Amino acid sequence: KMTKQQFISTNRGINKTVDGQDCDLDPDFLSDIYDNIQQCEIKVRKDDGSSLGAKGHGVVNTDAKGKRSLFAQETEIIAKKSEKIFKEATIVKADQKNLSEFRSSNDIDHIREMFSISWGAILAAFSFILEKSEENDVAIDITLQGFEKAIHIASRFNMCTERNALISSLNLFTFLNNARGMTRKNIEAIKVLLKLAKNDGSYFQESWY
Repeated sequence: KMTKQQFISTNRGINKTVDGQDCDLDPDFLSDIYDNIQQCEIKVRKDDGSSLGAKGHGVVNTDAKGKRSLFAQETEIIAKKSEKIFKEATIVKADQKNLSEFRSSNDIDHIREMFSISWGAILAAFSFILEKSEENDVAIDITLQGFEKAIHIASRFNMCTERNALISSLNLFTFLNNARGMTRKNIEAIKVLLKLAKNDGSYFQESWY
């Protein structure tokens, strides 16, 4: 018979995070499920003559088709039983915890911490899209809006490295040193850069150079 610790060990790594990584379920959650199963044990019914595998006076049909049918029926019963136990354990666990896990905050410093983690990936994504987009006006406009918002955040929080990298990258797409080769994308990039200079120029510091 499987012990509680064996049950928890067997179910390691079955929980998927948002980014697709495997992680463990809460041991207390699994412990509650184990206790529920112990109290309401899953058992395969003895054939009572009413299942798909029985004919006549409770005589089990032992041919291949009959066995498959009986197996399918019993599997469905076990699956439904397991689902019920999991749902009950989840409800019990939720009732025991404080559901106010997420709290609102008026402190904008949280934005700085989030941006400091994600800005590298944001810059790479924006640069790649602008580099590859020539005729897709929607992609160009949305990406340039993203550049504008990202530079605004980096500037207002005085994040020098992030601000300099984002402005330098956006500046590359202006093509100011090659006016003959300019396209709509480059002109729109110039507009965004000028708008940022007007609205957030006081925070640019050495980025002006």
